[in-house]
Amino acid sequence: MSRNFVSYMNNLGIATSKCSVYNPRGNGQCEKYNDVIWSAVKLALKMRSIPIPQWETVLPEALHPI
Repeated sequence: MSRNFVSYMNNLGIATSKCSVYNPRGNGQCEKYNDVIWSAVKLALKMRSIPIPQWETVLPEALHPI
């Protein structure tokens, strides 16, 4: 973006960014990895009969093999 355009937008009170907005499809590899981690966490929770809100208790165990 040109400096003139950024200055114009700022004068109007509009924030500008050089990054795209949140878009899961734009970062598919990361989203897939998050899915793998969450699946491992859910499995560890289920094996120990722990409720989902306590997912942090099994996170280190779920991440270990990954």
